[in-house]
Amino acid sequence: MQVCCLIMGPAWLAIGIYLTLKHIVKAYGPQYSYIRPKYYTWLFIISDFGSLSLQAAGGGLASGAENKPDQMTLGNNLAIAGIVLQVVTLAVFAGLGGLYFSRRYKHQKIEPQPTDPQLQTKAFKFFLGALAIAFTTMFIRCVYRIPELSGGWSSELMMDEGLFIALDNVMVLTTMIELTVFHPGWCFPAMARPIMIGKRQILGVREAERVSQTGSKTEPDMITSGPMEKDKDSGNFGGPNSV
Repeated sequence: MQVCCLIMGPAWLAIGIYLTLKHIVKAYGPQYSYIRPKYYTWLFIISDFGSLSLQAAGGGLASGAENKPDQMTLGNNLAIAGIVLQVVTLAVFAGLGGLYFSRRYKHQKIEPQPTDPQLQTKAFKFFLGALAIAFTTMFIRCVYRIPELSGGWSSELMMDEGLFIALDNVMVLTTMIELTVFHPGWCFPAMARPIMIGKRQILGVREAERVSQTGSKTEPDMITSGPMEKDKDSGNFGGPNSV
């Protein structure tokens, strides 16, 4: 169980990182992206679930392989394959993100476009910085796990507790702290899920919090009288804030 949790836990943090790119692209302008925003979510999460499945299967086989060297080897190889797939997924994520921002930067220099005010706030800039740090620490952790597992469960690298704490525990903890402290729910309102009744949006998350504190609604917070616009990328109702 310890091996499975150790292997599987960080994969869920990686999924949290992947989810942000779709909404960042939609906020900055999907016209600069090489693929439609919704495909970022599908591409990376499906790949990460494949990685998670391989690592879980490998960890399960390895943890129950006492006095069964062939099963231990198979479990180890599956876990390594899962980690390699996760590293490749993270690298592709970074590449597509870099291509998007590079393309947007070039177009903005030629033909500047107005920027959404919410993308100019300090909170959002902190969020982008935290996301970059979370990605970097997660990538370092995954790269470290490849040679660690490749040497076997009794290798010198696997037995180096100090290195394991520094390149696994600290990296995962840093990722978790960055994604929690600079949560997109308040740093990036475009990712906040609206409060819905049927196909009508009543209040966004931030507006609901403000109403609970003040006891009144301002004009932008009033109930939407008509049906919500259908999200062209996801096919769901709820406007651009829908996840």
